[in-house]
Amino acid sequence: MIKQEGPHYTLEDDLVRIRVEPHNGGKIRSFVSRKTGQNYFYVDKRQFHEGSGYSDGDISGLDECFPSIAPCQYTDGPCEGLELGDHGLLWNQCWSADIKGDRLDMQVELDELDVVFNRSLDLYRPGCLRTQYRIVNGNREPLPFIYCMHLLLAGGPSTRFEFPQGQQRAFLYFGMNLGELTERTWIDWPDSSQTWLHGPFSAGRATAAKLFTDRLHRGRTTISHGDHTEKLAVEFDTEKLPSLGILVMQGLGATARPENDFILALEPGSGIGDLPDKQRFELRRNVGGGAFGDVHEGFCRLTQARVAVKLARLSGVPGAERDDGESVPKGLLREIWCLRELVGVEHVTQYVAHFPRGPNIAIVLEFCATDLKSVMDVRKAPLDAPVARAWTRMALLGLRPWSASLIDRFGVCRVDGCASPAWRGRNTPSARRRDPRPGPLPPRRQAEQLHDHGRRRPQGRRLRPGAAPRRDGG
Repeated sequence: MIKQEGPHYTLEDDLVRIRVEPHNGGKIRSFVSRKTGQNYFYVDKRQFHEGSGYSDGDISGLDECFPSIAPCQYTDGPCEGLELGDHGLLWNQCWSADIKGDRLDMQVELDELDVVFNRSLDLYRPGCLRTQYRIVNGNREPLPFIYCMHLLLAGGPSTRFEFPQGQQRAFLYFGMNLGELTERTWIDWPDSSQTWLHGPFSAGRATAAKLFTDRLHRGRTTISHGDHTEKLAVEFDTEKLPSLGILVMQGLGATARPENDFILALEPGSGIGDLPDKQRFELRRNVGGGAFGDVHEGFCRLTQARVAVKLARLSGVPGAERDDGESVPKGLLREIWCLRELVGVEHVTQYVAHFPRGPNIAIVLEFCATDLKSVMDVRKAPLDAPVARAWTRMALLGLRPWSASLIDRFGVCRVDGCASPAWRGRNTPSARRRDPRPGPLPPRRQAEQLHDHGRRRPQGRRLRPGAAPRRDGG
């Protein structure tokens, strides 16, 4: 049920009651359990708010950060020179709202960007709030941005925070009073010795830390309080929001009083850090190129690491269906999709990010100092057998994720479009009598399925809470 109470809206069912304030930056102010009375969202304790910045205002609850998080400036494109303040441009806007059945549709127009930001809220099952987004870009050029859902949670000595599964490290973006830990480095995570990360929490510690997870495979974390058996679960689509930002402030910060204040923020976001990808990476030198674009050595200002940046052209690409300089070639889309599928797989060059850069799409990858072809080019003699075996092993380890999935699916290993002898053996009449399992598809049909990655691309999914904005138009 949704009802309007003056400028506020309330969504509620038998389990939860949620208050939304469209006039106050679209803020979701509270998320209250009707069973325990627990408000899981942070409540700003200050009596008065002075100043025009984000931290000067009422920071309670959930706000949206777009098109930036940290203060920055557009350096080129349709919004060149536009200054972006702390936490973006949405938190201090007046949104419109409209009740449509069991859904609350909200919208805000950002005239300075020629962008319309849409968000819909609904209780799609008991006790579960779903947020869905749509961004309409009125510019002809792509608009670089970084997005996060900025969720401040209530906390105290009895609060417990469960980390996303599968994480082994976190990036410490900044920290205060954390002992020997160093900012802008990766740390082991979760680490049972770092109690400031998971509780029990205490404002008397006077510490602060902002961390980012590595790329997640599952977007889920939970928060609980005291002896309550219930938990607040935050779920998000890691295909759109691959990283989770975590802010833990115990007695420090803009709103803090050391004796009683604690802030835990969860920020499912489109990338690591608070700046758009385009401003995170700088190009240093050209290291190669080909028919599809140039490759540069780059530098990540956030992690202080070398990266490889491939500038893939949008025009003049061999085999492209449309060569208008605006459409993204299908081959490039398939490459990005494949790279993202292999994130976290050993022995494969890791994908970092991609973003528009002038007439190109920049694909940022883990930096590799050399490759097999470069080594072969400088050798004057045939490879020794041990060296050849070692390099072959490295190549096969990189192919293992693909070959394993293909064998599972088709019962056959194919390299360069040719079926292995095992495939031919299984398709002889005698082999079929010995092996009752159905044989693989005919070679031609099989090759089509193997090499047309578009047919195996994941289908659309229903967005979960915290799903990323998608970009339409422009």
